[in-house]
Amino acid sequence: MAVPIIEQIIPASNANRPGGNYTKSYITIHETGNRAAGAGAKNHANWLSGGANGEIGYHYTVDDHEIYHHIPDKEKAWHAGDGGSGTGNLRSIGIELCVNADGDFEQTKKNAAWLVAKLMKDNSISIENVVQHNHWSGKNCPQTIRETGAWEAFLALCRDELDGSNTAPSGDTYTVQAGDCLSAIGEKLGIDWRDIAAVNGITEPYTIYAGQILQLSGGQTNPVPKPEPQPAGSTYTVVSGDSLSKIGAKLGIDWQEIAALNRICDPYIIYAGQVLTLPGDTPREIQVGDRVRITCDTYSTGQRIPSWVKDATHVVSQIGDGKLLLGADGGICSWVPAAGVLLA
Repeated sequence: MAVPIIEQIIPASNANRPGGNYTKSYITIHETGNRAAGAGAKNHANWLSGGANGEIGYHYTVDDHEIYHHIPDKEKAWHAGDGGSGTGNLRSIGIELCVNADGDFEQTKKNAAWLVAKLMKDNSISIENVVQHNHWSGKNCPQTIRETGAWEAFLALCRDELDGSNTAPSGDTYTVQAGDCLSAIGEKLGIDWRDIAAVNGITEPYTIYAGQILQLSGGQTNPVPKPEPQPAGSTYTVVSGDSLSKIGAKLGIDWQEIAALNRICDPYIIYAGQVLTLPGDTPREIQVGDRVRITCDTYSTGQRIPSWVKDATHVVSQIGDGKLLLGADGGICSWVPAAGVLLA
């Protein structure tokens, strides 16, 4: 199961995006309390981007068909009601479940469980630290889940999603997702990536493609053709879960150029089905083995990149989720944001 996550980050200037950088150790579950028809995740995303009548903010809103991401996971948010220095506000990721009358709340809970499992893995958070809003402030929230006695059932959904994403039975297959690499797939499934490569006849430089079906034990695979690069001056149609940065990384284009060409301004909102004009002379998609130059100022860790590193050329040794592992003439071996790299 996978649910589209749409990036609509609250402007940094808003009072309801207080910023900061905090290690997260909890996930807090809320309900919006808004039962009006149409009050889904997109509606709440627009409300938050507009300021939310003050300082109310949280990280995600979930409805029965999509998820909106409002505040970067590491930042604090005023959602838990335990004060400016409270653990709930500083060190928990806030998730609001929509209860709109025209939505399917059972599906919303399933979608939220998928998100919780993902965030647990991404942040090394245990199921014991998935808590209700009530845990921090005593508020009757998430109200519907609490009043129907469905909390333990919701946690069971989270466990099922977590178990299902971490294990794979012998002889099963895995479909490569955008941003995957063999080492990441191996770590996710608990399999030595070299075994996956051997079973599927994949040799150095170990290139894989989104949509490729990998055999996890014995047999042969059904690889899909490598995606064709976008022609110069072409267009791109936005799909659910896209953000400008993801599109830029996918196509090897600076996302800010795409934004400028299409007159998209902060908070850089795009929508599924939107047709974006791409800059002319669009480079092909970057691959493992390509020689590249760095155009961004910081590594994926946030550490500043020295000028001597930016002046050198580097070889792509691995492709991750929105980032590239560069190794090279300049002597580095570091992850760099894919949007900040151009073919040399």
